[in-house]
Amino acid sequence: MPKTTDELLEEMTSEKKFDLSAVIKKNVNYPTDEVTVFLNGEAAYNVTKASEEAADLEILVDASTEGGTIADGEPDADLVAELEAKKAEVEAHLKEAIESSLTFTLKGVPPKLVRVLEQRYEREFSPKKHTERDPQELLVEKNIHTNVAEVHAAVVKIEDHTGTEADLSEFGLGSMQEIYESLLYTEWMKLLQMTQNLTFANTIFDDVMTKDADFLRPSSPGTEAENTDD
Repeated sequence: MPKTTDELLEEMTSEKKFDLSAVIKKNVNYPTDEVTVFLNGEAAYNVTKASEEAADLEILVDASTEGGTIADGEPDADLVAELEAKKAEVEAHLKEAIESSLTFTLKGVPPKLVRVLEQRYEREFSPKKHTERDPQELLVEKNIHTNVAEVHAAVVKIEDHTGTEADLSEFGLGSMQEIYESLLYTEWMKLLQMTQNLTFANTIFDDVMTKDADFLRPSSPGTEAENTDD
């Protein structure tokens, strides 16, 4: 059974010695989460477009009655038929989009690995190394390759819309690069944003610890007595 926060803090602040390396290996972990992306960008776009058109048709259907709402009378039959057809279109496009979906389970990347990746691509796309190229273009390429590598390092599992798990035994950087180049920008940003949120989640924890460190610190009998006297 994992130790509680109080037990860990008591262990680390007691006078007896402890094995720092063992504590770190045992307790350091990074958060995980899932994010779903859609490979079929056309279907996803058509879902949005058809949904907006259906919403407009609903307004027209309401307006076609005498009082302005369906409760006030029978709506225009042709408009109702058009609305039903549009709703069916939304469902069809939605089915296509869902069938193209991939759900990624991602885990935060250790800061040391992030630094290694950043340094690697800084060297690879250094203006000093590529004097003939535009420095701005090199910066863009460096950022893209770093981001792709970070997302690749964060991948724990990939599932299709049926829940079938992908074989990641040969899932290298080239595979991640292919995903980056294939996805719509918005879908790629879902992966990148989730990776960064999980990787830098420790900054949120640090803020909480800074503001509310006392609630995690074990109280001593003397402290409790002082609080009682007040």
